[in-house]
Amino acid sequence: MTDGVKREVVTQWFLRARKALASASLDVDGEAWEAAVNRAYYAAFYAAKALLATRSLDAKKHSGVVGLFGETFVVAGLLPPSAGRELNDLLQARIKADYDLSATFTVDLVAEHVRKAEEFVSQAERLLREEGWLSD
Repeated sequence: MTDGVKREVVTQWFLRARKALASASLDVDGEAWEAAVNRAYYAAFYAAKALLATRSLDAKKHSGVVGLFGETFVVAGLLPPSAGRELNDLLQARIKADYDLSATFTVDLVAEHVRKAEEFVSQAERLLREEGWLSD
């Protein structure tokens, strides 16, 4: 993959992250708790995919993306351990929101998940900009 194509892939994944984050906020406003948790996770997931694309890495499963992200960016010291925890926490919350019919979510819990996603996306954006993958 050429650098130009890679840059476009990174940009598209990151744009999806931003859109998912905006959707999560709208879902909170509409009290659609499960949808907000889902969108918060996907915001972080897409940001992680953007970061992995900078290294020409990808995974077939969500757990693979989480693992590769941790190995490539957290273990390497490019992002703090909290970023890995946030992505994993958001994945677990998304699974619960999507598949556990008995799961209940409060406004405070959902707001915390959205905050984690915002922090994750912000950290990803900072690194992508520092490395020259995103421009204004």
